[in-house]
Amino acid sequence: MFFSSRTVVLAALTLSLPNALCQEASDVNAYMAPSLEAQDEPPAPKIHIGCYKEKTRGDSLKTFAGVTNTAMSPQACETHCSQYQATMYGLTRGNQCLCGDQISTGTIGAPLSECNTACNGDSSNFCGGVLRVNIYGPEALLTEPKVPSTIVHKGCYKEPFGAKSALRDYPLLNDAKVSIKMCQDHCSAYQSKFFGVENGRICNAVAVTVSTVLLPLPIRSQFKRIGQWGPLIQFPAVPVAVALLPETGNLLAWSAGWKNDWTFAGNGKTYYATYDTKTGNVTQGLYEDTKHDMFCPGLSMTAEGKVFVNGGSTYQKASQYDEQTGRWTGVSNMKVGRAYHSSTSTSEGKVFAIGGNWRGAGKKDGEVYDPKSNTWTSLPGAPVSLMIKNAFVFQAGPSKPMNWYGTKGTESQKAAGLRGADTDSMCGIFVMFDALAGKFLTLGGATTYTGTPHKRAHIITLGDANGAVNVERIGDAEYARGYASSVVLPNGKVFIVGGQYNMVLFSDSNPVLFPEMFDPETNTFSKLKAHTVPRNYHSVAILMPDATVFVGSGGLCGGCQANHFDGQHYSPPYLFETDGVTLAKRPSISSATSKVALGGSITVTMADAGSYTFSLIRMSAVTHATNTDQRRIPLAASSGSGAEYILPIPSDAGIALPGYWMLFANNEDGVPSVAHTVQVLI
Repeated sequence: MFFSSRTVVLAALTLSLPNALCQEASDVNAYMAPSLEAQDEPPAPKIHIGCYKEKTRGDSLKTFAGVTNTAMSPQACETHCSQYQATMYGLTRGNQCLCGDQISTGTIGAPLSECNTACNGDSSNFCGGVLRVNIYGPEALLTEPKVPSTIVHKGCYKEPFGAKSALRDYPLLNDAKVSIKMCQDHCSAYQSKFFGVENGRICNAVAVTVSTVLLPLPIRSQFKRIGQWGPLIQFPAVPVAVALLPETGNLLAWSAGWKNDWTFAGNGKTYYATYDTKTGNVTQGLYEDTKHDMFCPGLSMTAEGKVFVNGGSTYQKASQYDEQTGRWTGVSNMKVGRAYHSSTSTSEGKVFAIGGNWRGAGKKDGEVYDPKSNTWTSLPGAPVSLMIKNAFVFQAGPSKPMNWYGTKGTESQKAAGLRGADTDSMCGIFVMFDALAGKFLTLGGATTYTGTPHKRAHIITLGDANGAVNVERIGDAEYARGYASSVVLPNGKVFIVGGQYNMVLFSDSNPVLFPEMFDPETNTFSKLKAHTVPRNYHSVAILMPDATVFVGSGGLCGGCQANHFDGQHYSPPYLFETDGVTLAKRPSISSATSKVALGGSITVTMADAGSYTFSLIRMSAVTHATNTDQRRIPLAASSGSGAEYILPIPSDAGIALPGYWMLFANNEDGVPSVAHTVQVLI
């Protein structure tokens, strides 16, 4: 029997729940008469009964032999365990299946949010985590929900036949005969306001009231507020470092001397890959010509558009990637061997490197590389760099004392005060969102490299180079994070993604699955659509020319479960119409200046006349959540003839850093164009 619509039970997390039954006059209750012959009772269906914490790996369900499968899913695990007629089955670490008739002593219930590793064979479902198991079994074993049962039944609603569920903000529970309590427990992990049960087996979660069919608000309007995630893109090596290539907009990614691991000493090799954003193809390569293992290096994009990598496991080596030849080549060795350090492009078209840990001997004093002479020049020491102004580097963190450092001659140092009342913030966020006004956001991090991060946020405003610095404490972020990434967007907002609320190296535990957006107009943070793959230690994020954000990686720890050979694009809210489904019509740049001198201007011709704002965002490279070249310049436009606009470029090379930039045009609705590439000349 077929019906013309689906029936959905909708609940809101507000009041107590009466029986969730669909009893509208338009609903049909269908019955089937039993056969004349007695039938055996079918096995009780297995449902998801909760997330559990194991004492030791694999000991929660151990009556029968489990299995490890790179294509693991709840269905695959149930099929495996059915051969033993096991009462229960469990999924852990993304790829392991356990079978048993009882839950072992010492295994205890855990919040569903801790079972957060996507199944290797079905990314729409979760397969436990490290010492966390999603266990399925008879409904009689279902534990009480781990959230207050303060929900109210909103009624029974119909959706148009064949339509995608309106309740689909977050991963659904599928292949299970769900109960109301279990669905509530699942959806509470995403702090969803509403959840629904349909077809007797599917549980969906939604952030806000969403459907013209269900309730009187625009269908799926939540996507306008929280964005959407694209499919996973697979890489041959864990992409712990990525760089945007200026000629094509493709992505260069690399790991270390191994595809899934690293060592302090390295092996003189680097596995890398190129992701073609137009075709989706990923090609791999191995760089070993100069014996440079490029794990944990300093990264910069040179004024000529080359990806410049210095130090790392092979701590005195430096190499650069030329997109035109598609090859890596070596340059002269550094004066001071270093890894885990920072480098940044300078206003003179040079590269300044400083700090470091665990590789090379002695103080990690600063040094500058000149690409014209292929030489390094030693400078006195300093910690971390972020902003260049007129041959001065501003150090904003992670230490709470801030400093100015000169990069000419033998270098100078001047204290710039404390970052307010903030503590040291290792592995926190430091991002320049308005280079013209000298403003950037600092957020999160911890006093040690592992431990509990905070969620305090500050706005730092620079004045003249080597001058006074203003620090403003603003409201806290939504989440405390360490190892997170930040990306400045064409509209000046900052996208914050990944990280952990308790910082643990090489682990999928404690992930912050909800990104958030910082709005500099209001100095506030708002939560965005959750992702399902933890992006913890060694994850990356970078802005793409189509105004999406590539987010990926994590791990690089040998055979550990935290290795993520993948990434995906996040489409921010500005790319959608208010229905959350239709892609917004984007403004289009017909032509624009491709090379511009400092103090010059860019002439832009738009496909249509209108009211636009413009911004430049520098192409950059990122590893270990550090992207020192990233910055945005808002541009004031004056109208030319018709759809032509004139955009003056700052004359300060510390603001308009020489190199390649993405030029975005934003329409009145805040929808950005695809970027036009502009090279700012020295």
